[in-house]
Amino acid sequence: MRARALLQSPFLADPTVGLLVSIALAAGIAAFDYATEYRLRVGVLYLPPIFLATWAAGRTAGLAIGGASAALWLATLFGKQPYLGTLHHLWEGTLHLVMYAAFVFAIARLKSALELAKERFVSAFDSLEAAAWVVDPESDALLYSNPQFSRTFGAVGSAGGLARRFGAFAPAPPEGEAFDTESGRWFYLLARAMRWLDGRSVRLYVATDITESKRAEQLARKQAEQLERTARLIAVGEMASTLAHELNQPLGAIANYNNGCIRLLRQWSGAPGASPAEGPSGFDPRELLELMEKCSTQALRAGDVVRRIREFVRRRPPTLHPENPRALVMGALGAAEGEMVDVRLQAVTELPAALPDVAADRVMVTRVMVNLARNAWEAMQALEEEERRLVVRAREHDTEVEFEFADRGPGVAAELERQLFQPFVTTKAEGMGLGLAICRSIVEYHRGELWFTRNPEGGTTFHFTLPVARR
Repeated sequence: MRARALLQSPFLADPTVGLLVSIALAAGIAAFDYATEYRLRVGVLYLPPIFLATWAAGRTAGLAIGGASAALWLATLFGKQPYLGTLHHLWEGTLHLVMYAAFVFAIARLKSALELAKERFVSAFDSLEAAAWVVDPESDALLYSNPQFSRTFGAVGSAGGLARRFGAFAPAPPEGEAFDTESGRWFYLLARAMRWLDGRSVRLYVATDITESKRAEQLARKQAEQLERTARLIAVGEMASTLAHELNQPLGAIANYNNGCIRLLRQWSGAPGASPAEGPSGFDPRELLELMEKCSTQALRAGDVVRRIREFVRRRPPTLHPENPRALVMGALGAAEGEMVDVRLQAVTELPAALPDVAADRVMVTRVMVNLARNAWEAMQALEEEERRLVVRAREHDTEVEFEFADRGPGVAAELERQLFQPFVTTKAEGMGLGLAICRSIVEYHRGELWFTRNPEGGTTFHFTLPVARR
C-alpha cells in the first residue's frame, strides 16, 4: 500500500523534479563508488535513480540515466582499478548497461499498464449515463466523480453533503431507491467496496435517475385504479340494466308460493266467498306454513340481491367467508326449484364429503349457481320429462374447488361460443343476455374463472372455480 502511495505522490509526477533528483542520486552513487575504490561494488544502487527518471520523465529519460550511470561506473573504474584489464571492465560495464536498459523497459511497461488501467476506469465511468463517484469513508473526501455526476448534482463540497441530500448520515447515502431533496428527483443507488489506485479501501457509488420510471409507475397505478373503477362501473351498468331481471326471479318465486297459498285457502274455504267453517276437512295448516316460510325466504333474498350489488360497487375487497361447498350447492338448487315450481325436473349431485370450505360471498355465489341451474333446466324443456336431468359436481384442485353444472340440452351454437359471456348475448327468445355476464363478473370478483365445455353425449357443462378458504 505504501509503494502504491509513493507511485501516486506528486514527487514522481513532476518530470523535471524527478529527472534532477535522479541525476543527483546517480552522481552521488558514482562519487561514493569512486571514494571506496569499488571495493563495495554498489553498482546496483543506480537502479533507484533510473527508476525515478523513467517513472517521472519517461522511457527515454530512463535510458539516458541508465547509460550515463553505466558510463560513470566504467570511467571511474578504469581510474581506480586499471590492473584488471580492459576487456574485463568493458564486459562488466556492458552487463550493467543491459541490466539498466531491461529495468527501464520493465518500469516503462508497468507505468504504461497502470495508466491504461486508469484510462479505462475513467473512460468507462465518464461514458456512463448514470452519476458515479468514489468516496473515502475515513476522510469523507470525494476522490472521483464523472461528468454525469456534475450535471446531476452540481457542485458538491463533500460526500457527506451529498448523503444528507438523500436523507442519510455522512458519508454513506442509502442504497436502493432514494429521493434527492434538492433536485426533487428519484435515484436508484448502488454501492460497492473497492481498492483505490493508492491501495486504500474506498466506496464506489452509482446513481441512476429513475424519476421517469417512478412517474410511469404512478401513472400506471392510477390507470389501473381507473380501469378497476371503470370495470366496476361497467359491471354496475350491467347489473343496473338487469336489476329488474334479477329481482324478478325471487319475486316470481314469491308469486308462485303466494298462488299456492291462495289455492290451499280456496280448497279450505270450498268456494270463492265461502266461510272457512264450510270448507272440507283434512286441510293441513303446516303445508300453508311451509309455503309462507319459503315466500318469506325469497323476499329476503330479493333484498340481499340489492344489498350485494351495492357492496359490489364499493371500492373495497370482497367480503369473503369460509362456506361449505355442499351447503352452497344444495341451497342454490332449492332456490332454483322455488323459482321454477311449474317445471318438472330432477337434479343429481356428486359432491365428495371431504371438500374443503371455499372463500365466497354466499349470496353472490348462490346467485351464480341459481342462474346456471335455471339455464340448464330451461335448455332441457324440449326433452322428455324423465330426460331432464341436471348433474352438479364439485372437485378439489390444489388451492381451488371446481363446480360443474352439466345438462342434456342442445348445447351452445358455434357462432356464440366466443361471445357467450358478453353482455346482451343470449340464446333465449325473451332473454336479455346478461345473466352469464353477471355470473362471470361475480366469479372473477371471487378471483375464480367461469367457462363451458361440450359434453360428448350432448349438452353443455358450465365450470367455475372458487378459491379454497385459508385455515
